[in-house]
Amino acid sequence: YVGYGDAAIAAFPNGTLIATAIHGYGLSGNSSTTTPTDVVWKCSYDNGKTWTKQHTLDHSLFGNLRGCISPGSICVAEGGAIGGKAIAALRTSTGVNTGATASASRNRVYLLTYNPATNTWTNLKDASGNILYVDNASGDYDEAHLAQVADNTFVLSIRSYLSSDSYRAFKYVTLSDDGTTATVSVAAKSGMTLANGCNGDMMTYSAKNGDYLMHTVPKDMVYNGDNCRTSLAFYYATKAASGTIAWTRSLTLSDPHDNTNGGAAATGIGAVNESAQYSSITEQKDHTIGMLYEGYPLAVRHKDNVTTTYGSHWGDWVMAQYYLN
Repeated sequence: YVGYGDAAIAAFPNGTLIATAIHGYGLSGNSSTTTPTDVVWKCSYDNGKTWTKQHTLDHSLFGNLRGCISPGSICVAEGGAIGGKAIAALRTSTGVNTGATASASRNRVYLLTYNPATNTWTNLKDASGNILYVDNASGDYDEAHLAQVADNTFVLSIRSYLSSDSYRAFKYVTLSDDGTTATVSVAAKSGMTLANGCNGDMMTYSAKNGDYLMHTVPKDMVYNGDNCRTSLAFYYATKAASGTIAWTRSLTLSDPHDNTNGGAAATGIGAVNESAQYSSITEQKDHTIGMLYEGYPLAVRHKDNVTTTYGSHWGDWVMAQYYLN
């Protein structure tokens, strides 16, 4: 499809699949401000063989702003108040959607639930009945991911542009017993200090020795200030519904320098010796973990005399997609 991006997909226990995307303004060269930014979705009831017509999310559900549900941002609840349904993080910019009146001084992350039985989306509300969103007056938030850590508690991982967050903010989202309202509290973290903000993914995993949160995110930047992330790393933490999330970096999966900053330099610990950015992870039926991520092929990864513009020397616009299991 022309003019679509930032796709997300989720599967439900009743057999329904849902696929969302952003459509309209800013995509495929469509820069007219009279074009709305739509969040659209389709459903499949036969494991992806056929899909329904396209539906469009009402702009009022995300404050009449421009935004999208990012890849990996839909979490299907396994139990609790919204068991069998989903909770999704929809991030917005400060841009006002076409034909609307709105105001936002910072990017926001709206929290919505989806019911596959009725094919409907609903805003979570705060205790006062207001539409719930997460923001920070000191800086912008961006893509966000959710993982269920208790019946009515989810961890929200947010790409942050704040150094005080080490560029990744975490929150606990606790739902009411009826699943209509929620409270959001800060989740302290340790062990995940990043060089800049970037997208990643988060999931829960049950191992023989306990239950864990797992997270992928690039930890470094080429030349520090350049906007080309590198050293895509895998982190884990003990799954809990409260307290500090203590992350441990278990493996650097893709590192152009073969230097893990925690292991021996030049040992080739990285699975792929190249730069990498966005990633998506999921548990397979055999309980292995599959990861799809974007990387920059060795053939275009050349260093020249330009040291200020990432597009000139690290092939930031030439990508490959890798799958690891």
